Amino acid sequence: MGSSLKDWTKLLGNFTWSGLAIVVRSITGILVSKLIALYFGAVGIGLFAHLQNIVVFFTQLPQEGINRGLIALLADVKEQSRQREWFSLALLLTGVAMLLFVLVLLLGADWFLQAIAQQFSLSIGWVALAVCFMMVAFFCQCLLIARARLLAYFLASLFGSASLILSVALAVLYSDSLYSMVLAWLLGLGGLAISALVAGMIARAIPKAASNLPAQGMQHYGHYIIMALVGVCC
Repeated sequence: MGSSLKDWTKLLGNFTWSGLAIVVRSITGILVSKLIALYFGAVGIGLFAHLQNIVVFFTQLPQEGINRGLIALLADVKEQSRQREWFSLALLLTGVAMLLFVLVLLLGADWFLQAIAQQFSLSIGWVALAVCFMMVAFFCQCLLIARARLLAYFLASLFGSASLILSVALAVLYSDSLYSMVLAWLLGLGGLAISALVAGMIARAIPKAASNLPAQGMQHYGHYIIMALVGVCC
C-alpha cells in the first residue's frame, strides 16, 4: 500500500511539473506575440509568424524523429545497459541533421527570406543559428523527459522562456526597429538552448558518449524519422 501510494505521488508530481512546463511555453508564446502585435502591428506579427514557421519546420524532423526515438529507448529498462550507445547515435544524427538544415537554409536563403526582404535585410545565418538553438533545446529536453527529471525540465522551460521574453521585451521597448525585434527573438532562442543544456548537466540527464554505436540503431531511428517525414509532408 505504501509503495503504491509512493508511486501515485511520484506520478502526480511528474504530471504537475510537465504540465507546468507546457503552461509556461504557452504563456511565453502569447506574451511574445502580444508584445510584437502592440508595437509592430500586423506587419510584425506576419513576419514573426513567417520566421517561426521556418524554425519549427526545420526542427520538427529531429524532434518527432530522433528525439522521440531516443526517449523511447532511454525510458526502456531493457536498454539501460546500452543507453550510452543509443545516445551517441542520436547525438550523431542530430549533428548531421543540423549541418544539413543549415546547408539547405544557406542555399535557399533568397527563397526563405523573400517575404522578409520587403521590410529589411536579414542574414539567413541568424535563422540557421536559431534552428540550431532549438535543436539543442529539444534534444536536451528529451533527455530530461526520458530520465524523468521533470522538475529540471520545468525549470529549464521557465528560465529559458523568461530569457526569451526579456530579450523580445527589451527590443520592442528600447527600439522601434522591426529588425531589432526579429533579431532579439532569434537570439533569444539561445536562452532556451542554454537553459536546457545546463539543466541536463545539473540533473545528470546527459549520458557520456560511447565510442561504439548500436548495430540496429539506424533501423530503430529510421522508423521514427520516416514517421516524422510523413507528418511533415502531410
